[in-house]
Amino acid sequence: MGMWVILIGDERFNIGTIKNMKFTGCERIAEHEGKQLDVFYKKDYVSFQYDYDGLIRGDYSPEEISCLPYKEPHFILMRYTDLDLLKRIIGSTDFPGDIFIDCDGVNLGLEQIVDDARLLNTEMWWLY
Repeated sequence: MGMWVILIGDERFNIGTIKNMKFTGCERIAEHEGKQLDVFYKKDYVSFQYDYDGLIRGDYSPEEISCLPYKEPHFILMRYTDLDLLKRIIGSTDFPGDIFIDCDGVNLGLEQIVDDARLLNTEMWWLY
């Protein structure tokens, strides 16, 4: 499972936010102590890993953090097995509309699904 994006939200953003989604068509959901949520489909799955220990945040420079519109941003690593599944989840009506999606410089075609202003899809997004 090597494909991922990072979801960035305000201080209220956590696994509970994700857990409130419907995940249409999933077969099973497993939560791990509020730190991780795994959603299993027939052939694919997606895993949401909350940055409870600050390791994901540590990948961002202070300059990058200061460009986010949140006083205390929270991060969730979203790992997925299929790009269409990622697009379906991010495009669902119950996906949080107030978060940013960091694609780590990879154009995944998500601008067709969400407002382009919410996508951090260039390697140096904080300079724009």
